[in-house]
Amino acid sequence: MKNCLIFFCMILLTSLISFAQNSNELTIYISPEGNDAWSGALPEANESKTEGPLASIQKALEKVKNIRNSGAGEKTIRVVLRGGTYLVNVPIVITPEHSGKKDNPTIFENYQNERPLISGGVKITSWNKENNKYVADMQTINAGKLSFNSLWVNGERRQPARIPNDTNPFGDYPSKQEFFTAKKYEYIPESENQPGTLKVFYDEKDPIQNWESLTGSYCVLFCKWAVPLLPIRSVDTDTKCLYLNVPKNFWFAVIFSEGQRFYIEHLFEGLDKPGEWYLNRKEGKLYYIPLPEEDMTSAEVIVPVVEQLLLLEGKPAENKFVEHILFKGIEFAFTNFPISEQGQFDPQAEVSVSGAIQGIGARYCVFEKCSIQHVSNYALWWRSGSQNNIIRQCHLYDMGAGGIKIGETANAETDGSPSPSTVEEKSLYLYKELGITGCGHNTVENCFIHEGGRFLRAGIGVWIGRSSYNHVAHNEICDFRYSGMSVGWCWGYDPSSAHHNIVEYNHIHNIGKAQLADMGGIYTLGISPGTELKNNHIHDIMCDPEQYGGWGLYTDEGSSYIVLENNIVHHTLTGNFHQHYGRENRVINNIFALSAREQIIRSREEDHISFIFERNIVYYDNDKLLGSNWTNKKWQMDKNCYWNASGKDVMFKNKTLKQWQEDGFDINSIIADPMFENPDKCDFRLKENSPAFQLGFHPIDVSKIGLYGEEEWIKLPEKYKRIPCPISSK
Repeated sequence: MKNCLIFFCMILLTSLISFAQNSNELTIYISPEGNDAWSGALPEANESKTEGPLASIQKALEKVKNIRNSGAGEKTIRVVLRGGTYLVNVPIVITPEHSGKKDNPTIFENYQNERPLISGGVKITSWNKENNKYVADMQTINAGKLSFNSLWVNGERRQPARIPNDTNPFGDYPSKQEFFTAKKYEYIPESENQPGTLKVFYDEKDPIQNWESLTGSYCVLFCKWAVPLLPIRSVDTDTKCLYLNVPKNFWFAVIFSEGQRFYIEHLFEGLDKPGEWYLNRKEGKLYYIPLPEEDMTSAEVIVPVVEQLLLLEGKPAENKFVEHILFKGIEFAFTNFPISEQGQFDPQAEVSVSGAIQGIGARYCVFEKCSIQHVSNYALWWRSGSQNNIIRQCHLYDMGAGGIKIGETANAETDGSPSPSTVEEKSLYLYKELGITGCGHNTVENCFIHEGGRFLRAGIGVWIGRSSYNHVAHNEICDFRYSGMSVGWCWGYDPSSAHHNIVEYNHIHNIGKAQLADMGGIYTLGISPGTELKNNHIHDIMCDPEQYGGWGLYTDEGSSYIVLENNIVHHTLTGNFHQHYGRENRVINNIFALSAREQIIRSREEDHISFIFERNIVYYDNDKLLGSNWTNKKWQMDKNCYWNASGKDVMFKNKTLKQWQEDGFDINSIIADPMFENPDKCDFRLKENSPAFQLGFHPIDVSKIGLYGEEEWIKLPEKYKRIPCPISSK
């Protein structure tokens, strides 16, 4: 007994000593080749294979929790992940008990020069060839009940079988031949005995049939700024009508109109093109047609088995938070997002879609030099009670929906002030104190966020809902099918809990890709004093050319008291700046250049000042300077420089500058070539003798826009190729 006690004490002492690299830190190692029976004190197994790294993150979390609850809880804890893949079939959950402190955080980081991958995907092997298709039996995975909407081959997302086929990957810059046409809609709300139904009457020329696999496929409907994904219940080929399941309270049906586009996805009869796949959910079989260069004996085919990879689960209403957690140098990949029997629908921005990583009641947490890729949902979502978090120099790409969401769609608790009644009172009625359940003071900095909306088309690069005091800076955001950024979540002039958000020095480009409508490089809505959009470079914004709304800066739905300053916006389809309606936004010292249609648009006329437009340069090469409504004179414009590079006259809604000035606008403005260095090559730096300087225009330093840091990081976007935007001169 005595010998056993001595042996136990020696083991305990050895473990404690090996954990302590110094008096202030403890280190736990994890490796795919580790063993959860070991202590995790060593980065690799010893010669006798009796000690070494742990095998699972879950075991490491147990140790972190025990350490935090012990006398060693005041130390910095490092959980070091060796390179390799860590498969998860349930989310990793971090709770307040794992929290660190300001000077002693809990750190999850990569081992030096190694990249650990936390994966929610499984590899599919044992393919059998059937004609030009390959088939794999999925019965061994989740008892054949696995259902997924994304698949990757050799690290690239593949397109589910669809009819009609797309020309470009993921439907970018589509032609009319890639869609069926809706002639009419009928919406039947749900009843006690019947789910909601959307009847879609299609064009008689569309070759839709009662295919055997039609039940279980989806109708992908392009409805201006949203793309519902609705299961097909049946088809009546005589009346040319599809019967679709829809979610409860499917109010979006009211905006459907004749001529809208759709295609059918996840249809076996549509499996006819290399790179397409189909899952027979009833039989548990996966079909795939490989690309010519793919060898199915060695191809890495991955399907997702989990919706979320990492959850930071605080309880903000109980004043319990996950705090001072740092993730560094870790990759996260492969998630699923299931579609219910009623389909998937959001009124805008895919706002209900989960995040592969998600935090509730997370504070002072940091993701640095991590990557989140190949996900079916959003990459990351800071939810209620999440404050003072940082996402820095992270690479987010290939996302089914969008990049980052900050905040909720509902307001945090109020401060108890009386409800306002007038617009003036509402503009001052701000939720200045977030409270413990509010979301705000978060930072997204120096991140490369691209290739979103690859499954759920209306995802956003960075979405800020009812959240305030956030800072989004020095990011490159590109290749989304809807807006690059969205700030605010309040329609009209109701009190807003989205204010004092700073969006600056971001490079936002190649947005829309001719798929959706009513979008912006940066889109705002609601009363938002203190919000500033400044020093951003925005270009190549293209909506569906048969619709409307491919704008650069877009102040929508009551956007008020926002400053838009020092931005460079060029090569948009329908306008570089558009205000639908709002109040007293300040549009100052921007460069607006070469929109394919109108340059500056003002839509709704209201009985207050819409915006103040001063010290801007507007450079264009057509006859469309101002668009929409300019009759009630409720705006202010002065000290601007206008130039029509086509040689045509500069006209202000059929008025000359002199006539326009007689109406009280642009009294000190000029018509003059601003003398850009090379506008044909999108170099909008001003030459020293630019006449714009006489108006007080301040040069915009483009060198500070976008990513910063190591050269390899700054040049990373150059590695990703895309189909050129048709409206760009590049």
